[in-house]
Amino acid sequence: LQQYTSGSTGSPKRVIRSHAALVAELTTLAEVFGVGEDDRFLGAAPFCHVNGLVRTMLTSMWVGARLYPVREFHRRRVLDLLTAERLTFFGGVPQMFAILARTPPRGPVDLSTLRVAFSSSAPLLVEDSRRFTERYGVVLRQLYGSTETGTIAYNGGLHPERFPASVGTPLPGVRVAVLTESGAPAPAGAEGELIVQSPFAAAEYFGNPAATRESFRDGWYFTGDLGFRDEHGLITLTARKKLIINRGGFKVNPYEVEAVIRSHPRVTEAVVFARPGPHGDDLVCCAVVTSGPCTAEEIVLHCRERMAEFKVPSRVEFRSSLPKSATGKILRGAI
Repeated sequence: LQQYTSGSTGSPKRVIRSHAALVAELTTLAEVFGVGEDDRFLGAAPFCHVNGLVRTMLTSMWVGARLYPVREFHRRRVLDLLTAERLTFFGGVPQMFAILARTPPRGPVDLSTLRVAFSSSAPLLVEDSRRFTERYGVVLRQLYGSTETGTIAYNGGLHPERFPASVGTPLPGVRVAVLTESGAPAPAGAEGELIVQSPFAAAEYFGNPAATRESFRDGWYFTGDLGFRDEHGLITLTARKKLIINRGGFKVNPYEVEAVIRSHPRVTEAVVFARPGPHGDDLVCCAVVTSGPCTAEEIVLHCRERMAEFKVPSRVEFRSSLPKSATGKILRGAI
């Protein structure tokens, strides 16, 4: 299988995964999800991306289940399909679940047959997850993976609602370590870079030796993701290493600031990024999409009441939309 990475934080890179790696992943996913030929899969995540292609389309074919593809994600049509066909499997991206959680009821909606429902490809905000559960009675799980490695971890425990921000534990056969900035193993609860060793993974970026040397080392893939493992072994992602903003020596996690901005009642989408400051450090900037009248001063005050001053955005831009990939990831390089 030849794919390109999404390029959300840089140029897309070519990844080749072997037939053996795919078979190993599909066999494991079928076991972890507990799916079989009687299941009915919603094909909502785009099949051009590893999430929709492998975890939905290929997994449904692997177990002989039914697959119901949707060409475009129309919220009410998706709810009608889930209800009418009594679908059991829904692997999506955070934006899909956030949209459905905010969809006013219209007509009968019954998701009681939905047995496997997970979000992947980007962080799912805890409030969006809880809002979805309150509306439909379905507990969402988070899944962690990449084009380079396939599926890494899944929050498949008996009580995922106790750890809604966690992506769970590594899949059988997958090893995940957390390294500090010095390269030493991080203790439980301490943040560091996640590295992965997996039978599902690729071995290189094809035709790109420089990128290969940076990310593939001694049998491990260095993800560039920051996170930690707790005392139970559960993994929680916190940021992308390359996205951390340096504001006068203070480190700002853009995901944390985005979550605060999105909690504003009139903000529907937000992205936080760095721009060069006048003193050689970074300025914290944000671009937001709103559902109604809103000013930059309102956004700044909202943030100032909820976080340290050095994390508050210096610049606020209003947009009609944010640039996204086919999978719903915000293309930060295009902001």
